[in-house]
Amino acid sequence: MDFVVEAIFIVLAACITGNMVRSRSARSAEKRAEAAASGAGTAIPCRVAWKAGIGVPVAVYGRLVGDAAGAAFVPRRHKAVRLPAGGRVSISDHWRPGMQLLRYRAPDGQEIHIVCYDADRAAIVRYLRVPNAAHFD
Repeated sequence: MDFVVEAIFIVLAACITGNMVRSRSARSAEKRAEAAASGAGTAIPCRVAWKAGIGVPVAVYGRLVGDAAGAAFVPRRHKAVRLPAGGRVSISDHWRPGMQLLRYRAPDGQEIHIVCYDADRAAIVRYLRVPNAAHFD
């Protein structure tokens, strides 16, 4: 009986904590989206898998930064890498709640996978200068 009560408390605590984390991440992403929509350059936290550009075959955490020249990915403790602009993007849900997977195909044929928060998707698509970006907002 004690085991059942403890298990219920653990599950309840996990649910409450998970909801708090998702809520806080959504609020932060909304603030970044508002700043990006107003034209301010914001650093968007994301995970990028791009062997040709980053040099490693696995996804790397960092920040995507947009400026007048396009988008650059800044991995943790490494130098920034400029992403090619003007390609195509397909968007799908990620296995983590509140996240999306952007499969970006650059004009030169390279495929870049970007995992980001739902609210950051539109800003990232704008930074990559995808044609018909209004379709993804």
